Amino acid sequence: MSSSVKIPVRNHRKPRERLVHGVFHQRIVKLPPDVISDAMCRSLTRMLLPASIGFYPKAKGHLAERPDGSDEAILIYCIAGEGWCVIDGVRHTIASGELLAIPPGISHSYCASASKPWSIRWFHVVGETLHDYLAALGTTRSTPVVSLGEDPMIDTLFEEILTELETGYVALNLIYVSQALGHLFGVMIRRRHSHRIGLSNPRQKVASSIEMMRSHLDRPCEFLVWRRCAISLPLISSSFLRNRSGIPPKITLHGSRCTEPASSLLAPT
Repeated sequence: MSSSVKIPVRNHRKPRERLVHGVFHQRIVKLPPDVISDAMCRSLTRMLLPASIGFYPKAKGHLAERPDGSDEAILIYCIAGEGWCVIDGVRHTIASGELLAIPPGISHSYCASASKPWSIRWFHVVGETLHDYLAALGTTRSTPVVSLGEDPMIDTLFEEILTELETGYVALNLIYVSQALGHLFGVMIRRRHSHRIGLSNPRQKVASSIEMMRSHLDRPCEFLVWRRCAISLPLISSSFLRNRSGIPPKITLHGSRCTEPASSLLAPT
């Protein structure tokens, strides 16, 4: 018989979260409690699972206060702007390229900067291996903010998880996002403990940019080439891609757009 992870239930003081609707276009997926409970009883999803996930661009006025903490770990990856959090009375600043990780059960509050509101990718996590991942990441109650820098793989995996859950959360979706979340944690742990800034190998830079283009074929080429999550430090320009791959990025993107539908037509039915 499969074992299950019991999520403690406490009598919470009412948490507060404020979003300024209409000012920014957020994306949010929250798994229903019964879906989470069922996933925690299944061997392929109980180890690690995103209970909720979202993206807030330029989240002016964003504020969250949870006096009794959360039953889930909360991770916030800042991709632009700034914000701050307060844990145990200590205020921590979160800047672009930094990750805030709040363990379960800890009183906290966080807020976007008034002058430079953050853009954030965030997710709440449960599972048997959650504490092991947080320990490997190196975040603690007293050091909840760590620097990851900019890595296109982080953005790609996050987008994979969010997009998958936007299509639904049946068992197959949850198995997929559970494994993808483990991969995402692995990438963040590697970045956290790496002394490199950006991708040192030019071939990796090109491969990451092409992969980003292929996973966003419906977006304009300029958006993909210059988009922050499609590049690493230093910036990858069109000329860089042309010199390293021998193919201009617009041709690469156009070829991918043509290949995808053609491949689907050739697939057996």
